[in-house]
Amino acid sequence: MRKVVGACCLVAILGCGSKKPSTLTGAPSTPPDESYQLGSVGSQEGFLWTCTGGEHVHLWRNCGEMLGCGAWKMARGPCGTTLGSEPAKSERSAMTYGKWE
Repeated sequence: MRKVVGACCLVAILGCGSKKPSTLTGAPSTPPDESYQLGSVGSQEGFLWTCTGGEHVHLWRNCGEMLGCGAWKMARGPCGTTLGSEPAKSERSAMTYGKWE
């Protein structure tokens, strides 16, 4: 019984980290240039802006099939660069289960 209660609490805590990406402090106000996911459900989803406000922006979060998604993370750099947090283009596929909001 304790394991079930503990698992439910963990899911609730992780779910709290998955607020709308547009509400993250410092997130761009314009829609992203690209939305992506890595693998299938249970991996990573993210958004990329190639150049907004003079910056290249990457916003992403990790997701688990049974546990939901964690908190959004953000990285910024100069336009025209690739950020260390950004997965290779060959690894990204179009996002099918999330959206910018």
